[in-house]
Amino acid sequence: MYIQLVSNPSFIDSLNLQLFNRDDYKVMYLCQRYISFLTAHQEDCLSEAIIFDKPYQLLRENYSDDELRLHGVFFSGREVAKQLLSCIQKYDYQHQVMDPCCGAGDLLLAYAVKLPPLADPKTTILEWAKILHGNDSNADFVNITKLRLVLLANYILIPSITIQEVISTWEQRLEMHLILILQTLILFCLILHINKSW
Repeated sequence: MYIQLVSNPSFIDSLNLQLFNRDDYKVMYLCQRYISFLTAHQEDCLSEAIIFDKPYQLLRENYSDDELRLHGVFFSGREVAKQLLSCIQKYDYQHQVMDPCCGAGDLLLAYAVKLPPLADPKTTILEWAKILHGNDSNADFVNITKLRLVLLANYILIPSITIQEVISTWEQRLEMHLILILQTLILFCLILHINKSW
């Protein structure tokens, strides 16, 4: 099922399109269910349950432990992530944090929520991008981690924001980045053409 939130391709739609390129349909189904949930509840205000608990809940509702082991999927969940990070005494923007098997980002989100708040969601996400690093063999999980971090940054700074408001804000920024990339590519092609002409 293709998710359409607005008339032109959106941030969520681009994640959704990437899901259909995967051969691992079991895992894809989980990511698809989370995106479908967000789409169906786009008028709702963000909550900790939506950001932290829903992906883990969907995983547990839809897969047995044997299926998860077969696909190498082991999500920490919110409580385990909090326990693992409980030994950290100082959360700041000076230290790099790497989760080499980030899955849907439970550990990274648990760390991010402890960081001091910044001026606005955009600044927060840009700073998080400098210090939070995740890797996973499943690219769809990495995309879900990115999406959850965007949702979290907005929720921390604007607790009453709706899912749709977050998505539309980031769609506009994504469109601006695409325009800048296209302009840069056109300029690069012109420079190449001029150099060849000389």
